[in-house]
Parts: sequence; C-alpha cells; structure tokens
Amino acid sequence: MIFTVDQTVEAGNPENEVKLKMPDNNHKCDSQKPKSILAKTHMYFKEYCNSTSIHGFRYFAESRSLCERLLWLILVLFSLSACVYLIVQTYVKFQESPVIVSFATTNTPIYTIPFPAVTICPLSKARSFLFNFTEVRAKIERKKEISDNEKRYTKYMALLCGKGNNLFKNESTFTEDFFSGIDELKIPQEEFMLRCVFLDSLQSCQKMFHPIIADQGICYTSNMLDRKYIYNENVVLDKKYHFLNQSTLGWTVDKGYQTDTKGRDSNYPYRALLSGAENALQLTFHQNISNTDHYCVDDVQGFNVSIRKTKHGI
Repeated sequence: MIFTVDQTVEAGNPENEVKLKMPDNNHKCDSQKPKSILAKTHMYFKEYCNSTSIHGFRYFAESRSLCERLLWLILVLFSLSACVYLIVQTYVKFQESPVIVSFATTNTPIYTIPFPAVTICPLSKARSFLFNFTEVRAKIERKKEISDNEKRYTKYMALLCGKGNNLFKNESTFTEDFFSGIDELKIPQEEFMLRCVFLDSLQSCQKMFHPIIADQGICYTSNMLDRKYIYNENVVLDKKYHFLNQSTLGWTVDKGYQTDTKGRDSNYPYRALLSGAENALQLTFHQNISNTDHYCVDDVQGFNVSIRKTKHGI
C-alpha cells in the first residue's frame, strides 16, 4: 500500500502539520479488472482489421452502418469460400493425378530412342464412286428412297464424320459388320501414299505402314507394335487391323534397345541413328479431288498426321 505525505501550513499556526493521506485507489482498481475473453477478442480483431493489408477487413473496424458491414461481411465470406473451394479442388486433383516437376536433365543418345510412330488418317473416308455421304444425305432430307446399302453406309459414315446421327434416331448400336463396312469404303493406301523415304532410303509404303482403326476411321501407322503388345485378348478387333507380322527385335518397353547394332533392319521398332533431315521420314501424298465429301469434313481436305511414342502403340 502506498501513502502520500501532504504538508500544509496554516496561517497563524506556527506549527506545521503533516498529514498522511491514503489515496483513493478504488477507481484505479476498477480499471485494472481483467477483461472478458469476448472483449479481448473483439479488441484484437479490431486492431487486426485496422492493421491488415487484406482488402475489406478494415471496414469492419470503422464506424459504418450495419448494412455496409453486412455487405462487406458477405463479400469477404464469399471470397474465403471460393479460395477454400479452389484449394480443395487442387488438392483432390493432385491426389488423383500427381505431377512431379523435375529440373534434372539427362542426355540420351538419339539412337537409344525408338523413332516415333507416325499415323496417317485420310480426311476423305470413302471412295466417291462407292458412296458419297453428301449426296445420300440430300436424298434423305428430300425424302427420296435410298437402297439398303446406302442406308447401311450412311449409318457408319455418320459415326465417323460426327454428323448425320439424327438421320437414324432409333438405331444407336452397330454389329461387327461395321468393320467390314468401312473397310469396303476405305481409300486404298496405294492410291494416296505415293512415296516413302526413311533414313535417306526409299522404302515400300505398304511395308512400312499398316492399317489400324481409329476414331477417324481407317488410318495407317508406321513403326507400330503388334496388337498383342497393346491389347488384351478380350478386345474385339478385325483381323486385318492392328496386326503386324513382326515381333520386337532387340528392344523392350522396360529396358529399351538391348543390342549395340545400329543398322536400320537390325532392330524393331526402327530408330534414327543421327539427327537431321537425312535421317527423317519423308512422305509424299496424293489427294484425289473426286473423293472430296464436303458434308463429312466441310471444306477441310487432306490428311491428319499424328506422331506418338512407339511404346504407346500408335
């Protein structure tokens, strides 16, 4: 306890009186009472709102109307919810398909890597003298009679072209006859693939490229793996397609090339020995204008070329 000395001198009184006063600490004690947790939280939150650089929080601490505070509260909560949602989506995506980014590089000789599998897909799906999708569609829209073969081919071409599916609304499935149907209409390889040069050497296009069935119809792929390396026995495929009467030679998916021989025919899949245009694959195509089908592919004619890793098949 603290005492204060108050010395007063009264006039006419030769003696000095020394009075001891006890200070009134009631008010001071009241001010030092501990605050409640709610009050402290409110004080800290207000201080945080005044100091933070996050947009919107400072409006909670200012003297504003209730409507303004509610508006900013809604906006801030909406922003936080959106952030949490995006974070959760990113986390789930990473868990399902994690991506590891590595900056480490490894130099690999080009002759240890298989030459890519090159797939050629003609945009014209059928020879015009056998079937013309545009003409048959016009007959159907004019309610003219079409033959059974034309109806059958139209259903198959509608699937390949992605157009005309509404012409036969009640028929959504096909039998295995679908493969033979598009095979009958296909443009033969020798009609559009004129010249093939690989590793600066003229090659037979028919021996290099083998027919496969893709979503664009019948395509032709070089340096591909046989169907037994790609599909299991339960996959239904026509016998003519994805078939290569050759096994891998001196190469496996896991270990790559096992031999040191560097000739073109000594390994399969083929590989380029050196870089440069002379060690590339050069192709010459021919587009027959009479096979143009505008309804199937609009005004875009020619060929689609896809390049993929050999171990993925095509």
